[in-house]
Parts: sequence; structure tokens; C-alpha cells
Amino acid sequence: MISVRSRTPGERLIGLEALRFISALAILVFHYQHYLFVFTEPQGLVPDQQPFYGLLAVFYDYGSSAVALFWCISGFIFAWKYGSIVRRRLLSLRDFVYLRFSRLYPLHLVTLLLAAILNWLYGARHGYLFVYPYNDLRDFLLNLGFASGSGFERGYSFNGPVWNVSAEILVYLLFFLTCRRFGSNPRVDLAAVIAISIVGMLARQVFGFRSDVFGAATFFYLGCVARHLSAMTERIESRERRVALCAALALAMAVLAWLVRARMLHIAGASLALFPIMLLFCQMATRPVAGLAKTVLSTLGNLTYASYMLHFPLQLLVVLLLGYWHVPISRLFYTDAFFLAYLATTLTLAYVVFRFFERPVQNYLRARMRGAEASGVRPELLARDP
Repeated sequence: MISVRSRTPGERLIGLEALRFISALAILVFHYQHYLFVFTEPQGLVPDQQPFYGLLAVFYDYGSSAVALFWCISGFIFAWKYGSIVRRRLLSLRDFVYLRFSRLYPLHLVTLLLAAILNWLYGARHGYLFVYPYNDLRDFLLNLGFASGSGFERGYSFNGPVWNVSAEILVYLLFFLTCRRFGSNPRVDLAAVIAISIVGMLARQVFGFRSDVFGAATFFYLGCVARHLSAMTERIESRERRVALCAALALAMAVLAWLVRARMLHIAGASLALFPIMLLFCQMATRPVAGLAKTVLSTLGNLTYASYMLHFPLQLLVVLLLGYWHVPISRLFYTDAFFLAYLATTLTLAYVVFRFFERPVQNYLRARMRGAEASGVRPELLARDP
């Protein structure tokens, strides 16, 4: 049910938690085709025969675009959580980096090693690697430095999906520096979108340098802009105006989605407007929840990073076991049961890893964060960070 109540800046972003989980689910569905890969291409894939295709067609067809939605959500959350305290120098660069390190790196390191071992075993058995072919020392060192999506890589490697997070790492630093110097406000963040787009285009066309960092930065700052627009809507007191604005946002999303499905607009261009609108709509049209509903939505949101990082190593393990058992993957791929088992196993494993590894390790590292009180880091930042 849509609620158009105002919300205070400190409220949890429940609408974005749900959207974040849906985005992660879209990636899982889109990458389901990995099971049919022989080396770097799927073999015998019949797209509309994939499980529940009628229900999940948008995920199968456009799931890769959820990466850009992740970037947009990150920008919204960072502008909401860090925009003011970075500008007021309540958070040092060292502590900001440590917060991101403790949140992202431990699980990245574990899944990197796991993917390396499993793909080595797969290559020893089949004579080629599974899905992501660049698994030598150079690529390992790039992954170890969280730089597999920096623009200096040859292609996807090891735990391939991590390129998304890697590309965003440099954007975090850019956000901190621009926010420290200019603050986070609509004009600054919109100017950043324009400047990054121009620089990215020049780098590609003039110097031949391509990097996902430019795309990550563009969508990240679009998310920042969406946060500022959301803050403006919070000051609208008239219920009728808020309902009308929600309806207008919903209509805009429907029109953009129709244009993409009708192939009159490419998803890459449409997402520049569609994703910020989605974020704004989710914040306006979801009511603050408590009790069981809040627990469920928060838990689903917490599963996104672990599910994203774990699903490819899990796929590697499955194809290895099926190979040892001489079970053709083509016999299972198009069955609903195998698809549901893939999703259920990934999400269950993500929950276990989040609860017993990801969060405890994060809390341990932050408890050892030296000089936190002296540097002015607020306790809630150490306890919980997006």
C-alpha cells in the first residue's frame, strides 16, 4: 500500500532495501545461463525455455542492467549517510577507507581464493576455464588489489562479478574528495555526472581507454542527485501533491519501460533516467515499517552483497560435482526444480555467510579501528555501514 508520509532523514531506507534485493535477484537470474557455458559462451541456450521465463523475462533479458541500479542505490545511500559528515570533517579519509575495507574486502578475499581453486580444478578436468578465462598471476594481483574492474584488466577474471564492486571502489574515493571540498548537493552532484560523462567519452574516443569506473561514477552520482530530490519531496506537506508526484513517477517508469520493451529506446540510455526515478519513487511510495516486515526487508537487503559474491563460486562447485558424477547439465538446466534449488541455495548460503562470517568479521575489524573516537567517527557508523 502506498504511503506518502514524510520521513525523517534518520529513518532506514526500507524502500531501497527491497529494491536492492530485487536487483540482486535479477543478477542471479541473469547469470543462471552460466550453467550452459562451455569456456566463455553458453551452448544450446534457448532463452524463452529457461525456467519461469514468462514471469522472469525482464530479469533474464535485462538482468545485467541491475549492476547500474546497484551503483545508483549506492550513490543515494552515500549521499544520505555520509554527505553531511564528510563535508563537516567528522569523518577522516582513513576512517572512511577503513569502513569500506571492513565492509567489502573480507568476503571478496575469500570468494577470490575459492573461485581460483575451483576454476583451477575445473580447468584441470576440462582443459579450459569456466566462463571467465583470465586467471593468471596478473589478473590475480588485480583482483587482490580490488582492481579487476579498473580499466587495466584484459577481461573478466576469477570471481568475475566482482568487477562491479571493483569499479565502484574508486568512485567511493572520488565521492569523499568531492564531498569534502564542495559538499554533496544537487548542483555539485549533477555537475559531477556531466563532467564524468564527458571525460569518459573523451577517454574512450580519443585515447581508446575504456573503464567501467566511468559508468559506475555516472550512476553513483545520479543516485546522489536522486537523494537530494528525495529530500526535497520530504518537505512537501500536501498529501494530494505527494500522491500526484508518486503517480507521475510511476507513469514515467511505465513509459520508459515500455519504450525499452518496444525496442524504441536502449536500456543503457533509458536507465539514466529510469533508475533515479525508481529510487525516488521507492522512497516516496513505501511506508516506514516495523516488526516482522522490517526484519524481513532488512534481512533481504543484507543478503545482496553475499549473494552477489557467492553465486559464481557456487555455480563452479555445482558444475564440478555434476562433471564428477557424469550428470549432463543440459538434463537439469531447463527444469524448474534445478532453478529453484539454485536460487534457494544461493540465498540460504548468503544468509549463513552474512550472519556467521561477513557481519562478525566486519564488527571485529571495526572494533579494532584505532583512534575512532579521536577522529570523530560516530558509533553508528562503526556498527553499521551500507
